[in-house]
Amino acid sequence: MKVGVVGLGLVGGSLARALGEAGHAVAGYDADAAVCEAARRLGLCGEVVDDAEAVARDADVVVLAVPVGAMARALEALSPVLAPGTIVTDTGSTKAELAAALPGLLPDGVPYVPGHPIAGSHESGPEAARADLFRDHVVVLCDAPDTDGEAVRRLEALWTGCGARVVHMSADVHDRLLAYTSHLPHAIAFALARAAQAGAAADDPDASLAGDGLRDTTRLAGSDVAMWRDILVSNAGPLLEALDTFGAELDALREALRAGDADAVRAWLETARLARAWIDQGSP
Repeated sequence: MKVGVVGLGLVGGSLARALGEAGHAVAGYDADAAVCEAARRLGLCGEVVDDAEAVARDADVVVLAVPVGAMARALEALSPVLAPGTIVTDTGSTKAELAAALPGLLPDGVPYVPGHPIAGSHESGPEAARADLFRDHVVVLCDAPDTDGEAVRRLEALWTGCGARVVHMSADVHDRLLAYTSHLPHAIAFALARAAQAGAAADDPDASLAGDGLRDTTRLAGSDVAMWRDILVSNAGPLLEALDTFGAELDALREALRAGDADAVRAWLETARLARAWIDQGSP
């Protein structure tokens, strides 16, 4: 199968490499010339092309692996050369907004299937790409009842060939779940890094007392800012709900501390410990 990958950062570069190792012919493109050069040097895909149309021409599948806010612009650049039967999908972390906007940019006979690999890293760029990024991880396909069934089957085979496990759900359900399991943790990590610096920097200017706990819980704050700006804004509704839920948990702890109620604090911590066990059940 001939696959065109648009965007050769961590996710797109990893997918290009994984698909190549699985025997597919992969062409890659990135709007950043420096990224294209790095992808060539690293051998991320069989061919790195210099314009958007070239990556999509004659492709069986085109994967948009660019920030959510750049998806529509990237697709508009490719659309003139997309042939009937070509499948378009993406790797964006939000789905409802894309599912509403992208189909209208496609020529007749070109199906779009929203996708999202639940795999990544706080690292970014083609240098971070690796072929095993998706192995034993979930990939969500948000196919609706009217989605081209053959397109869905071919994409499922493509992802399982990279070692992933494919699940299916609606775009709205995906966005609500990801608000809690991905977008909220990233937002909290960014907020925690800001709060830690604001509260401690005056007395500890070089962060010499920052322990592993702070480093571990703020690791996600090292993620790509432009990408996460787009994700948070695109999924603002579900994320606001998740932030309210998180805020209610902090309020419960705050009230227990104000009351000096050690039993309530213990109960709050124990509930959180059990929730952590639930989270571990989903680990790959």
